[in-house]
Amino acid sequence: MAGSFPGAATFWATYETAKSAAAPIVGAGMAPVIAAAAADVAVVAVRNPFEVVKQQMQSGMHQSTSAAVRRIIAVDGVAGLYAGYFSTVLREMPFDAIRETSQGLLTERGSRPRAGDDGSLHIAAHSASTRQRRSDAKSVACAQSEATKTCSGVARSSQNSVSTS
Repeated sequence: MAGSFPGAATFWATYETAKSAAAPIVGAGMAPVIAAAAADVAVVAVRNPFEVVKQQMQSGMHQSTSAAVRRIIAVDGVAGLYAGYFSTVLREMPFDAIRETSQGLLTERGSRPRAGDDGSLHIAAHSASTRQRRSDAKSVACAQSEATKTCSGVARSSQNSVSTS
């Protein structure tokens, strides 16, 4: 978790600043897309060196983290820590643009996630549980309306409606 803090802090600080700056220029609809792209450029600049070192350590190329950093810089210079930077930014941009735009639209329409919840599944689950509660309530109403032989305004047939004399 401590490793993700610098990236998350960079993303949100850049995102909010860029969104505020972009909104008057491109409009509120496009501002999240522009802001997410700017935030991705910044966050990947922070995260990429850690990823390069981690990947090389995992592949067994170095005995220690410090040896990995020294070797990468010795062979490729500081630019070696940014290997794959542009492809990583291009990979992140669509996801973050869609996520932030969707979150903004859902928030505007009043579908706010609960505190501590990212909202991605809560909104769908809430809609499904609301539909289920409504269906259950109609079933109870139908069962209670047996005396009047109607359910939701539709006449119901009853097995006891024909008397045998």
